[in-house]
Amino acid sequence: MKTFLAALVLFATVITLAYFYLPRHGAARSDVDQRYCLSASVKVNPHNPSSGTIVKSVKLGEGEYLNYILSTGHMQTRENIAAVFYYQNDEKLDLPIRVEGGQIVLLIENGLSMGVDFSIVKITTAFPVNAATIAPPTYQLKGGLRCVSIGCDLGSDPSIYESEVIGLCPIEPKGKRLDWEWKRDHPKAGRSGGGIFVQKTLVGVCWGGRPAEYTNRGMFTPHTSIWKMIDAAGLSEELK
Repeated sequence: MKTFLAALVLFATVITLAYFYLPRHGAARSDVDQRYCLSASVKVNPHNPSSGTIVKSVKLGEGEYLNYILSTGHMQTRENIAAVFYYQNDEKLDLPIRVEGGQIVLLIENGLSMGVDFSIVKITTAFPVNAATIAPPTYQLKGGLRCVSIGCDLGSDPSIYESEVIGLCPIEPKGKRLDWEWKRDHPKAGRSGGGIFVQKTLVGVCWGGRPAEYTNRGMFTPHTSIWKMIDAAGLSEELK
């Protein structure tokens, strides 16, 4: 009997550890995952605020880092691009740091009718930062997948919405649009360009919300469309 009880306790312990520590497809994000994604999130163009996610960071030399930010297309400015950073690696800064001198690497701003809207900006910082990973093209989104949205509502600091993927956008022309819907909180102005994450992986970029009758739905350009445009622009190697 004691052997049986000991085995039962061991089994329960293993199941508990697996539940809390092993990654689960569609599972709720852990606080650690959320903090990491938040640390890779920035505000872009504070004078006309939108959101962005650092997707690559390269050390150029002592105190010099080249960062690539995935952001909005329709709200992106052509020059004097600035970004506000809230973290240095995993450590939150006491005061946010505004960095200017950003340059557009890729701008997709005329694809909203098909649900494709994003930009890539490169900008240099004097401090290291975390970078999120864009999901590979082979990763498959599906309805019901738990996710989070991170962005700068109304120009505020980045905030987290715990959310859920609904599916492909049903807006006309149906079957031809490439964007997806997510639910639970309606994105506000300034959240455009913010990342949609599953665990620590970026699966899309928010570009806006549905009309008033769909007050709890937001729209995002999926990672597959992002990679397709990156490939077409010949930037795959630069952004890997």
